[in-house]
Amino acid sequence: MTSSTSTIDYRNTIFQYPTLTKIHGEPTAEAILKLIKELKANARSVYSDLGGGRHGHLFLVLTPEQFASISSTPFVRPEHPGSLNLPPHATQVVIRELKDIRNDKLRLFKEVNAVEATLIQQINTAIDGDYLQAIRNRISNTLEGPVYNIIKHLLTNYGKITAQMLANKEDELRQLTYDPNLPMDFLFSKIDDLSEFASQAGTPYTDIQRMQKAYLLIQRTARFNQHITEWNRLPPEQRNTWDLFKNFFRKAHQEYREVTNLTLRDFGENHSAYLVQEVVNAVTERVSESLESANAIRDTIPQMMHEIQQLKTQMQQIKLAYVPPPQPYFLPPHPQFPPSQSPFPSTNQNVSTNQSSNTNSEKQNNVPNTNQGRRGKKFRKFYCWTHGLTNHSSDRCLTPAEGHQPQATLYNRMGGNTRNCPANSNE
Repeated sequence: MTSSTSTIDYRNTIFQYPTLTKIHGEPTAEAILKLIKELKANARSVYSDLGGGRHGHLFLVLTPEQFASISSTPFVRPEHPGSLNLPPHATQVVIRELKDIRNDKLRLFKEVNAVEATLIQQINTAIDGDYLQAIRNRISNTLEGPVYNIIKHLLTNYGKITAQMLANKEDELRQLTYDPNLPMDFLFSKIDDLSEFASQAGTPYTDIQRMQKAYLLIQRTARFNQHITEWNRLPPEQRNTWDLFKNFFRKAHQEYREVTNLTLRDFGENHSAYLVQEVVNAVTERVSESLESANAIRDTIPQMMHEIQQLKTQMQQIKLAYVPPPQPYFLPPHPQFPPSQSPFPSTNQNVSTNQSSNTNSEKQNNVPNTNQGRRGKKFRKFYCWTHGLTNHSSDRCLTPAEGHQPQATLYNRMGGNTRNCPANSNE
């Protein structure tokens, strides 16, 4: 027989967030989503055999449909076993077995209810009571579960996300500069957060959209070109899900860290910009918190101004000390053509000394030789989904349009821009 769970202090001994982030005033969409993440972590941290035994008590926070997406075993909430009914003339062995079975059912019932009650108590503490009054039991004056119903109430009434709010979040991610010194999951979590935000706005992201956003941010670092090429060469069935993408580039990041000695000079301005952004975000958060009280504003502003001044000084010192290392440019093999059939010049060829070879390649592939003509004419021998035939390929575009396809080529434009393209190049 197992021991009772009634004395376990889940909040202070097991939960990852003993105190949820306080929401002052009317809950906002961002504040509610942050609260949901903390509730998920707390529920997941308490082990349970129920629901497949792999997700703790996460079934208390997720709707049955959401839980079914991560577990093939549905959660069946345990009921109170009632009083022990013994059959007539039962032996001591039978009586002991029946008692153990009842006690185990009672333990599961108490455990689920205790974890749920603790989560609800945290919600009561984190949110002003006025915003929970509509779902409070009028007879007992208590907030009751399931927890996911409380979350649904908050999202429906206070968590509405407009198209402009989602666009602003997407712009923030687009401007993010990923520092390879940080774990790759730092980048993945940013995209997952945006994905949850989009789902609440009614426009959930597909795995392809998540991978495209991560692909462009990783490519922008210029530190994983070889791994990007390897990823593009994988068969479609090995690179068609977000989980496969994350596992691949987690390993790529580990290999990069094993062969790279990161120093301040290696970080360069990208790392400096990230540090600046993180400090600015922290200062901004403190400003928002201080607006709750006039006294807090008077006490906090001088310190924040001092921090901002120090930040400006440090940024100036970093810029003066930074010397950018030479960045060799190379074009990785095209993912859709073997080297012998590629319509693009190989990275180990000297274009200036092999002009005749390039001319033959252009004729065979119907790619116009736009490098000839008057001096200074722009070199256009690559296809970009956003810009058409230009001086860079789709997977090296620095200003991609919405829906940009990094794998688009001249011979498979995938619905991209046809500017400067020959008429028969997509036949």
